[in-house]
Amino acid sequence: MLTLQSMKRVLKCVLTALLMLAPLGPAIGAEAGASCVEMQGATPWDELLDRFELICRKCLDLKQRKDAGEPIPSSQLIALMDQLESLRGELKQVSDKMPAYALKRYHAIRQMYSTGVIVETREEMLAGVDCTFLPYGTAALGSYSLPDVTPLPVEPRPLPSVLAVSALISLPELSYGASGAYWGQRFGIWGAVRSTFSHHQAAYEASSDGSFNGGRVWASGKAATDRLFATVGPLVRVSKTVALYGGAGYGVKRLCWEDSNGDWMLIKDASGSGVCYEAGASILIGSYTLSLSWLYLPRTCNTFNLSVGLNLF
Repeated sequence: MLTLQSMKRVLKCVLTALLMLAPLGPAIGAEAGASCVEMQGATPWDELLDRFELICRKCLDLKQRKDAGEPIPSSQLIALMDQLESLRGELKQVSDKMPAYALKRYHAIRQMYSTGVIVETREEMLAGVDCTFLPYGTAALGSYSLPDVTPLPVEPRPLPSVLAVSALISLPELSYGASGAYWGQRFGIWGAVRSTFSHHQAAYEASSDGSFNGGRVWASGKAATDRLFATVGPLVRVSKTVALYGGAGYGVKRLCWEDSNGDWMLIKDASGSGVCYEAGASILIGSYTLSLSWLYLPRTCNTFNLSVGLNLF
């Protein structure tokens, strides 16, 4: 039977043992945790890579929104980059222990982040792809040295289509009008109409030297010009923001002089109608389109056209 003195000795031994074991607890837990990371079979690769890909996609989304002009709070970006840096360090510690399928997906996510092209990174979508990828830029997730680096086969981004509606002015032979152009990924179509929005009814025809029916006509010095041109043709997109276009259409130019009696006469050798030609170039500047073209009606009209328009989409 235990005496009171014996019970005190047992309790003292138990307390001493507990005090000696207390400092070992964290070390034991840390050692177990370290072994869990080092063990390939115990590391949740899919979960880790899913987190990595999600953060990378969020970073790309923020970049696209910022490029589109959306204001992004700096605190949001800093918090996301902190998560990215923390996870990068975690992945760097275990990357040399990744199985082949996880390593392939790991590099595919890095490639997606560095190029900005969203691709599927899961194993079933990477079948047959050589496990060599472009490295990160130093401003992204650190610098890596990979031998025999080759990029992932990714499709180039298609150019966005553009529909532009413009108001135009022709100089030095003044006239006004409108034009429209559709920019496809490579080819498109455009059309334009311009006019003086006037028509002077001529009582007779004369020549620019003043001759009329074998005689001469006296002009008051007042002149007026009527113009109407309509052209259409193909458009070729040579870059994301520049296109060349050309085409043909129908045009009319009438030069009228007023005589001493107040009647209008049509100056035949300075007037004409028929097939006209136009060629020019356009450039996209933000949400606007600036175009410059040359319009020609044989023996009658030779003018430049300047137009500024708004891009609808």
